[in-house]
Amino acid sequence: MTDIIKLALALTVVALIAGMAIAFTHSKTADKIELRQQEARTEALRAVFPEGVEIEAREGSSPLPESYWVAEQNGETVGYAFQASSRGYSSMIEVMVGISPEGTILGLTILSQNETPGLGTRVAEIVSDKYLWNGLGAPKEGEKPWFTEQFAGLDATRDIEISKTREWHKASAKERRALKENNAITAITGATVSTKAIAAAVEKDVSRYARALREQSPDEDTGMLERKMVNEAPEESPTAENQ
Repeated sequence: MTDIIKLALALTVVALIAGMAIAFTHSKTADKIELRQQEARTEALRAVFPEGVEIEAREGSSPLPESYWVAEQNGETVGYAFQASSRGYSSMIEVMVGISPEGTILGLTILSQNETPGLGTRVAEIVSDKYLWNGLGAPKEGEKPWFTEQFAGLDATRDIEISKTREWHKASAKERRALKENNAITAITGATVSTKAIAAAVEKDVSRYARALREQSPDEDTGMLERKMVNEAPEESPTAENQ
């Protein structure tokens, strides 16, 4: 009986040590993941807002999301940013969208996606005369993905049309102006589903938020929100998607 008790105690001690080790590892991993997420959000916010603005995180209530961001410059609100998502061809696509107080899209950037390599992943493709980036490396400083760049200037409160003409980065200045006038973007060749998903994320969520902001007064906006500075450093087999 004594041997059984000793064995039980030994197993208990081993289990406790293993449990503590797992909990410690999980805690450290969770901290690193949270830190990376904060850094990614900060980078995304800078991508969808004009340079030189002060960005604050805010907490809202319906019809606004639980959290969003406000950009201010010289004491005036110049933009809002929201996270939105929609189902793509093979993954959920999450985006960050910046809009002006009038509802014009200031910028859109991809937060996460796991679409078909060489097709849907082109939502993050950067194209220039000297440089091509397709998601396999870091983008060149000052360069932006052509697909997300075409959202800037569109009206977030209107439906976004999708054109299957030549891709945005190949379009002429005249063709680009026509697209803007029609509140339209060009589809990625072979990735229509991914294209529609990102447009849907704007239409489904951001459009609703933009309308809500238009309708509420400045006092309501300030009264229901808790502010937090965003710029504070955190503590330490491919198949075509056309349908």
